[in-house]
This record gives sequence, structure tokens and C-alpha cells, in this order.
Amino acid sequence: MKHLKIIGYMILILSLANFVFSGYMYNELNKKNVQVDIVLPENLRSLAEDSKRRESVIIQAIMVMHHTAGIHPPGQEPLCPFCQQNNLKTVRRDY
Repeated sequence: MKHLKIIGYMILILSLANFVFSGYMYNELNKKNVQVDIVLPENLRSLAEDSKRRESVIIQAIMVMHHTAGIHPPGQEPLCPFCQQNNLKTVRRDY
């Protein structure tokens, strides 16, 4: 019974400490002069350009596979690197 009483007091003390700390943090965060300066690493700054570049490379690879299989007409797709060359070699299909 003695242990339950000690555990009860410990839980009460921890709850009160949590309540006081939460009130303190609420007051600190509601102040108007809070400034957060987040410095991004260089590799995160260029993430958007890198992902666009990677997506365009994937699309070009798909277009090359379509070109060599003859799925799209030669010279018709702007993203296909083979369609932009003069000497087109592709599988002949009736479109």
C-alpha cells in the first residue's frame, strides 16, 4: 500500500510539472517576436532542379524505348532524343 501511495504522488508531481511546462511553452510561443531562421543545406536547395532533371531523363528513356519499339511515329515526340536526330532508325509500324 505504501508503494501505491508513492507512485500516486510521483504521477501527481509529474502531471503538475508537465502542466507548468506546457503553460510556459504556450506563453513563449505566443510572443510576437519569435523568429526562426532555418538554414537549408546546399543539397536541399537544389533538390527541385535535380528532381526535374531526373524526371526528364526517365521520360526520355521511356521515349527511347517507345521509339525503338516503334510505338510512336518517328519525328513526332518532342521529348524523344532519337526523334530529334536526322538519321532516324525505328521499327516500321502502320499507324
